[in-house]
Amino acid sequence: MGGDTHRAYTRSSHPPHFPLDPTCTFTRNDLMASTQKKGKNPSPLLMATIRRDKVVDLCGEWKVSLASAASATTTTTAASVLREDRLPCVGVVPGDLFTDLIMGGALPCDPGQGQQEEQLLDQSADDIESATKISLVCEGLDTLAQVEINEVVVGKSCNMFTRKVFDIPKHLLLSAPAAVNGHLGCHIRITFSSSSEYCNNAARETESQGQAECTSGRRDVTLDGGPAFPTCGIYRPIYLVLQSGPRIEYVRAMQIDCAPPIITEPFYCEMPVSVQISSPTKFPSMDLSVSVTSKESNHSICTWHETKSIPSPGSCCFDLILQMHLSADDIWWPRGMGKQTLLKLEVTLVHEGTLISQVSQHIGARHIQFLFNRNSEAPGAINFVVNGIPLFIKGADWIPMDLFPGRITKEKELLALKAAAQVNMNMIRVWGGGVYETDSFYSLCDQLGLLVWQDFMFSCSCYPASDDFLQNVSEEVQHQLCRLCSHPCIAIWCGNNECEEGMPFDMGWKLFYKTDYERLFRDTIWPLVQRYDPSRTYWRSSPCRGTLDGPFDDKAGCLDVGDSHVWAVWHGSIDYYRYLTLKPRFCNEFGFQSLPFTILDGCVSTYGLEAAEVVQRQRSANGNKKMRNAITSMFGVIKPGSPKKVFEMEIFHTQLYQAFAMKTAVEHMRRLTGYCTGILYWQLNDIWVGPSWSSLEYDCRFKVSHYWAQNFYAPILTSCTYRDNIVDFWLSYDGNNQLSGTFEASVVQTKDCSRFLSLSRPAVVNPMSSSSILQLTLPPLPEDSVIVFSFRVDSPKSTTAVPHFYPSSGATWSSNILFLKSLKDYQLSDPKLSPVVNAETHTVHLETATFTPFVWLCVPGVTVPFTANGFTLVPPHSGVASVDIGLTEPQDCLSGLSLLTLFDTVP
Repeated sequence: MGGDTHRAYTRSSHPPHFPLDPTCTFTRNDLMASTQKKGKNPSPLLMATIRRDKVVDLCGEWKVSLASAASATTTTTAASVLREDRLPCVGVVPGDLFTDLIMGGALPCDPGQGQQEEQLLDQSADDIESATKISLVCEGLDTLAQVEINEVVVGKSCNMFTRKVFDIPKHLLLSAPAAVNGHLGCHIRITFSSSSEYCNNAARETESQGQAECTSGRRDVTLDGGPAFPTCGIYRPIYLVLQSGPRIEYVRAMQIDCAPPIITEPFYCEMPVSVQISSPTKFPSMDLSVSVTSKESNHSICTWHETKSIPSPGSCCFDLILQMHLSADDIWWPRGMGKQTLLKLEVTLVHEGTLISQVSQHIGARHIQFLFNRNSEAPGAINFVVNGIPLFIKGADWIPMDLFPGRITKEKELLALKAAAQVNMNMIRVWGGGVYETDSFYSLCDQLGLLVWQDFMFSCSCYPASDDFLQNVSEEVQHQLCRLCSHPCIAIWCGNNECEEGMPFDMGWKLFYKTDYERLFRDTIWPLVQRYDPSRTYWRSSPCRGTLDGPFDDKAGCLDVGDSHVWAVWHGSIDYYRYLTLKPRFCNEFGFQSLPFTILDGCVSTYGLEAAEVVQRQRSANGNKKMRNAITSMFGVIKPGSPKKVFEMEIFHTQLYQAFAMKTAVEHMRRLTGYCTGILYWQLNDIWVGPSWSSLEYDCRFKVSHYWAQNFYAPILTSCTYRDNIVDFWLSYDGNNQLSGTFEASVVQTKDCSRFLSLSRPAVVNPMSSSSILQLTLPPLPEDSVIVFSFRVDSPKSTTAVPHFYPSSGATWSSNILFLKSLKDYQLSDPKLSPVVNAETHTVHLETATFTPFVWLCVPGVTVPFTANGFTLVPPHSGVASVDIGLTEPQDCLSGLSLLTLFDTVP
């Protein structure tokens, strides 16, 4: 996603609300009592279990200080906003400046820029004397950073996406001025300066489009849906390594060399593994051992052992092949295809019987292929094949979870990723305008079976191709490949987001940037992927027509070849039925905006789509106007009420319209199964509280569209098209076995729920297919009619009745509803719904004898989703629709339950 077509490739015009001085400091002045620091642990991949060497965790509390706020700007009241009496304040590493200032009381609310961090490290003089090499390892410095040890500069960084290792001369630590009980006080200071100012100055000098020679959150800081707050700080783990022998730096486990056989018998395969080791000296002999065991049963799968030597100081890499004997239970599968079995890979270095370095990590044995069809039978098609079985991709795009890294927790990552898994997604695309995510993010994807389409962090811009910049990028790409390639969830590496598609537009981008583009994405990044992770495909851009080794492609983004981003509906202010005319091969982006209910929780003091505070949170040109036009065309005018109540109803309408837009697009693309092979909508999560395309609100509670995704992403999907009084019913199925069942449909008059034209007939759906099962020409129907229809698998296990709400889905059924005219033209009756909460089962019981569109249940502050929501209740004729809705994780928190239906929102 690049935002509006004519804004996507320029910087946001929205400045930070509270600009601070671009240079500031983080410090920790308390003398530590031991080498063990409290705080978050370093990356498990990098934190090897060292017996001979020591790793000192520097995460935890640091001191934060700023330059004078009064001199920061002459155009704002930043000095009056910043509480200088609260500075310096305590900061937490990993984290960021703004989070620390807010938590320390120096900022009453979000924003600012620039920082400096300091820590007084306590370390035994004996440890320092015995170390051959001492390194300060920074997993992520955001971004323009200068590192000092005892007031001596030891290094600088200008890339937040790479690991920086600064060699520390031993005399700097031994000459530390403070000493307590034989321990030395080592003063570490990291000073950050403004990356935005640097990039803007460099861009003017080089006529570049704003990214320059600095890889600062190389993202468009507005993220198309959030404010422009370029952060800075130590946002990833930091630690000191006192090294006297070889140390394992990276372990790269590739995929197995063949797909498992269809039969369930054990089979042999090979897995390439690379072990990168650093050593401060040459090392004549060491024992390198690798073992793979089952995480669940702990049985041995394979072992490998060999004596190695390091001929000279520095870094060396040992490549080996593991001969693995696997059973069907040892294979890792994406969600919906099988179990997510993880294996334990352990690599050890032993010298003369002493363990000197060890790394353990979880891997998955799986084989994935990305097939791009260039032949005449199906030119332009792309397919993911996992363990020999084709996979229809269903998922969403992922953006950073917060404006400020310090506020992102593993718990919130789990909430969002579980939300994806709960609605039948099997892939997440990490968008190139954000950040490479945390180790925990990818581990959770491994556990949940969510494949990852991983963009490199380049988006919507031109980039320079100087030797220095390309070297900087090379270090970043190499680090990220080595860090992430062992995760079975990683499915594909993609060079960038929309850089190739964007350049042919009239964006003021000069043609000579095409040459720079080729140098960066073809000649630099692609060879690195081939070298460090040859088992996976490199896709040059998204969207892309599959051109990898050729010149710049002026036609990237066309629908019939490769992947595409479909933004004609939102940016063109076109009715969502336009989706029905488009035929993408693989759709990586499309979406429609809605407002979150969380905006009512104190985020704004004035209410309404046109309210100044709400408009200020809009980052897409005329976005609120587009939503206003959309909901008016579908629902008509809002029922009168208080400003806040009316705004709540507007929010509900925007979410319903978004849900209809997404449902229409996904159902259409799934009807194209065989031609279209994947759907990723924009976007899953949100970076703050504001209007956006996300299906999850900022706190990860479901919007209406996310609840509906349970149905339109279900393995079995019933859908239909309606045109010229002809209804065409379809069955779409992404499983791998044939299904037979019963299809049923009825015309329902909403006034009394009487049925017309009820029919039932057998139907068969083939694996990985979609087909029309019935065309029906409608006769004249009663006013205010709808059509409800369902498919139910014929199976002894299929005992659950299709519920009285639509749409719905289960393991053996799918149901749907077709409104035959605009919703604003239906005459609705009061459903007289009185929800009854069962405290023992933690469920909500609903009963009504009235046709009731869009029942919305809400419990303030509760992010655990209901089993269903936003549904339409359709009672039997002269009967009652009775349903019990629970939380997906039972909690005693339903006392504040509120309920909203379409009837409550229209006159």
